[in-house]
Amino acid sequence: MDDVRALFDAIINDDPLPGEKNPDNTPVPGTPESTTNTAQAPQSTSPAPQPAHAAPAPGSAEMVDTVTTEPQQVTVKVSNSTGQSGLAATAAGELEQHGFNVTTPDDYPGPLDATTVFFSPGNEEAAATVASSFSNAAIERVAGLGDVVQVVLGTDFMAVNPPSPSGSAIQVKLVRGTSSTPTQLPEDLSVTNAADATCE
Repeated sequence: MDDVRALFDAIINDDPLPGEKNPDNTPVPGTPESTTNTAQAPQSTSPAPQPAHAAPAPGSAEMVDTVTTEPQQVTVKVSNSTGQSGLAATAAGELEQHGFNVTTPDDYPGPLDATTVFFSPGNEEAAATVASSFSNAAIERVAGLGDVVQVVLGTDFMAVNPPSPSGSAIQVKLVRGTSSTPTQLPEDLSVTNAADATCE
């Protein structure tokens, strides 16, 4: 059952499946292709490269058109990645004044430069509504948040603004794969991929 969950998490997170390549056209770690490439690589005196999951490269971003909803219909969790004490509690209080349902704020485990709004698939309007309260906030789709939208305050955080009115058409910056860790797929997983020539 864990293998099935990992497969679906990879699909939800837009992670490459076995036989596919990462967005930068490198083999997926742990696949036969990546193992083969590593074994055939010439010896070098330069330091060994870090694993791909240790420091993910910045993901791609695109501008997406969406519509906002009522703040009263949105549950928000505020996390602080800056190390500045009390910042999450202050932002959570301001979001609450704007009508959002706010859970207990907490600290994020690592620093983020940019304030980022995380949401799970199906919760796009809620994420856009939260993002409209933060200047230049990026949004990122992740698995496991359900109906909760998590905003992680980055070092660029200045203030919480009133959200755009419900039903407003807005543009948000959707970021792919900068903060989420890649889904670990089972080693014995075999798939037939439509990109594979054997499917022709």
